[in-house]
Amino acid sequence: MSRSITSIDQVKIPDEYKLERYEYINEVRSFCMLLKHVKSGARVMLLSNKDDNKVFSIGFRTPAKDDTGTQHIIEHTVLCGSDAFPAKDPFVELVKGSLNTFLNAITYPDRTIYPVASCNEQDFKNLTHVYMDAVFHPNIYKYEEIFRQEGWHYEIDKPEDPVTLNGVVYNEMKGAYSSAEDMLENYLMKQLFPDTEYSHDSGGDPQVIPALDREKYLDYHRNYYHPSNSYIYLYGDFDIEERLNWMNDAYLKDYDAIEPHSEIHSQKPFEAPKDDHETYAVALTDKGLDRTYYLHADLLDITHDREKCLAVSTLAYVLFNAPGAVLKKAFIDNGLGDDVDCDFTDIMKQGYIAVTTRNAAAGRLDDFKRIYRETLEKVLKEGLDKTMLEATLNSLEFKDREADFGMYPKGLYYYLDAMKLWIYDESMAFDGLRYEDMYRTIREKLDTGYFEDIIRTYLLDNPHSVDIEMDPEPGLSQKIDAETAKNLADFKASLTAGEIDELIKKTKSLKAYQSEPTPDEDLKKIPLLRISDIRKDIKKLDFEETVINGIKTVLTKDDTNGISYIKLSFDADKYKEYAAELSFFMTIIGSIDTEDHSYNDFDTLINMYTGGLTTQPAAFKTVDQGDTHLRLEINVKCLDSNIEKAVGLIIEMLYRSVYTDTDRIDEILKESLSRLKAQIMSAGHSFASGRAESYMDETSFLNDQLMGIGQYEFLSDLDKNFDSKKEAFIADCQAFADDIFTAGNLIAAVGIDEEGIDRYADNVRADIFKQASGTLEAGTVFKVPVEIVRKNEAFTTPSKVQYVAVAGEAGTEMSMGINRVIMHLLNYTYLWNNIRVLGGAYGVGCRFYRDNTGVFRSFRDPHIKETIDIYRKTGEYLKSYAPDEREMTKMIIGAVGTVDTPLTPSMKASRNISAYFAHLTNDYLQEERDAMLSCSPADINKAGEAVGNIGAGKNICVIGSEELINKEKNIFMKIVPLT
Repeated sequence: MSRSITSIDQVKIPDEYKLERYEYINEVRSFCMLLKHVKSGARVMLLSNKDDNKVFSIGFRTPAKDDTGTQHIIEHTVLCGSDAFPAKDPFVELVKGSLNTFLNAITYPDRTIYPVASCNEQDFKNLTHVYMDAVFHPNIYKYEEIFRQEGWHYEIDKPEDPVTLNGVVYNEMKGAYSSAEDMLENYLMKQLFPDTEYSHDSGGDPQVIPALDREKYLDYHRNYYHPSNSYIYLYGDFDIEERLNWMNDAYLKDYDAIEPHSEIHSQKPFEAPKDDHETYAVALTDKGLDRTYYLHADLLDITHDREKCLAVSTLAYVLFNAPGAVLKKAFIDNGLGDDVDCDFTDIMKQGYIAVTTRNAAAGRLDDFKRIYRETLEKVLKEGLDKTMLEATLNSLEFKDREADFGMYPKGLYYYLDAMKLWIYDESMAFDGLRYEDMYRTIREKLDTGYFEDIIRTYLLDNPHSVDIEMDPEPGLSQKIDAETAKNLADFKASLTAGEIDELIKKTKSLKAYQSEPTPDEDLKKIPLLRISDIRKDIKKLDFEETVINGIKTVLTKDDTNGISYIKLSFDADKYKEYAAELSFFMTIIGSIDTEDHSYNDFDTLINMYTGGLTTQPAAFKTVDQGDTHLRLEINVKCLDSNIEKAVGLIIEMLYRSVYTDTDRIDEILKESLSRLKAQIMSAGHSFASGRAESYMDETSFLNDQLMGIGQYEFLSDLDKNFDSKKEAFIADCQAFADDIFTAGNLIAAVGIDEEGIDRYADNVRADIFKQASGTLEAGTVFKVPVEIVRKNEAFTTPSKVQYVAVAGEAGTEMSMGINRVIMHLLNYTYLWNNIRVLGGAYGVGCRFYRDNTGVFRSFRDPHIKETIDIYRKTGEYLKSYAPDEREMTKMIIGAVGTVDTPLTPSMKASRNISAYFAHLTNDYLQEERDAMLSCSPADINKAGEAVGNIGAGKNICVIGSEELINKEKNIFMKIVPLT
């Protein structure tokens, strides 16, 4: 029975709270209330509705005072035990045994938030209790080791050893500061906000983090982690009165209101624009390459004006980010980079808009500034494309109304929207949740000069702007490492023998603290669900395999609120040896001219009539036969009323695309290459693990070619040899279109409501697709044989940390249900304790598959060999694993939680078609769930040998520091600079 309310008369607010505002807000389908806890001063926002995916968060305004990362380190450390839950890592203990749908903590430039979500009532209460105790009563005052483990510490084992630095946040930020994009953002914040808290990095500069002492860090917590500085949020279907009473009785009643002095200051406006020149680290092999970044940014003091924020978001796309955006084209045409994007940031008291170009020649900042101004002046003179503005607004509104954030609860995103204004002005707490009036009124201004005035005021005549040239500096990373090593050597030289002995003792004491298990009595204080709280049956695959107008269709009927989700999937098995080329082919279609429209106009039509039209290749392995299939997929989502328009655009894209504009293809190529490299730098664990897996089986090989390092190699080669290979590529594109996009190759997947089915059937018919294969055949220029060969590569970057992956085969049949429990177990016990806690890596994990293979991978890891050695010993750990009943229960519940994520309509349709292609059945999935729920220690012990074989696998891939990789070069068969 729902506890949601639609009127204030339906709830009794406890006397300890003052009701300040309330109203029903249609955009979030919630009755919203804003309260103040009278005694403590805590602010509370409630969104009551029928969503069973309940969300709780507590946030604090946390201004940065310097670059030591105090805010970030506190975010990590308050989750390392508290008064009520003294386990050393209650965060991990929660993850082990929770059905949570979200569990994390996030540090922003001026706030820190602690959100959790769950569909299970008791689990939701448990999560809320642990997080409230963590922020208000953390163990950081009791144990110095918490600060040293999560923040930073000196490390030395023997008197003759060098002193080193370690710590989870320290290593995380070493990885962040290896990213050119992160460095550019840091430079921008310091230049744009020189006199405010925003000039400091709340995440921490690894060169500065070691300057933070523990007392200063504790003082920060004392000052800012008080209810008077808190913003508490509850969303979903819950008992409002019960939750408010619990918060008062358990925590808030113990505090008296204070003035936290956490205000965020505004930057005084500049009198004139500023220029800045900076450098960033690149590999030594990048010497002589055009790798300069240019950035122009304007401070926009409009966060409080949501309509203007929407207008600027619209202009950011129209002017800079759209495929044919005028500023993007101007920069590229003038050789000022091959990748351009624009970021509008409205999550701070004063926001900004920044346009960035990548991979340009150095010394052209004046040209960059001139082109920026000249092009905007030309736009104002010739006028904005009103159709493009309206289409962009339609696209933005579609996303707001759909409120589909994938695996993330919509209630979490509503909290983030509310916080954009709530922490600066309590009277505007609900304003971030509304959008209907805003879209209506801004459309009325399309022809009034409103958008042109914004361009003039905020982008052209704004004196508070910064232009930055950031040049590559080969050897900078080595220079920084040498400086750090010298500083550590000087530090050691300054110590007496007694002080060195004391440092050795502290190193040993920290490792002893980290290695010592939490006492059972403390573990038992962490609330835990029971197996009986878990649903025994799977969420069934609920689709109909049918034929609609001659097209085999996987039909998912659902309450989609008038939105149709359509996937057209074409068989491409005969082109497996062209997987890398096919991936880039799928990137360019939809972004090039058609016979009917320019690529810019085509993009406008997509935004006008759909919520997005995307293309992607996909490789599937069947669970019953183990064979691999390659497919090309077209995805569109639209209002049911726009199905005809959406399908018409797809047909135009498939059959009337023009592949002869090589300049446009070259633009897309360079942009794709730039962005893929940035992804490798920021998420190297995914690319390293995908590459290691590609040494073992066909599906993984194809996935690496489609979206991994294999794709990066293809794009790099095509970029370097574009003039000699472009004609071959054009010919292949036409061959792919003629031979693959046929009715005989097509299977459709549709997620739709009852009202939309007839409209879909009226517009999607086999006769609108080609009926027979084309006469063209792909050439051999880009043919890559599917050869499964162990390569054991290392890819060097300017990074100071590593992504370490090992893949292997079990050598025997494994149960996927048992595997899910083992993955959960290893990720939050053995691997977590040895690689994250003891080793200092930011993250670590393992994945096992239904084909009896698997992979281990680490994230922002200071080690290589030590991490691989830990993977190697996984089997022995599992063979001797002897949990008590409570621990085993936790592992089962946590494993089930990883597969019981609530599904949006689009996710249900996607799940159904993926299961269809993989030959997964409800019986198969139920068998896996049964195995999970009945998993025993004996099952885990028995699986130890198979998992041990995977951990001992000989397939290794590492992405990271050139220096450390070369130091461990005997591990690798090949070392390649990632240029």
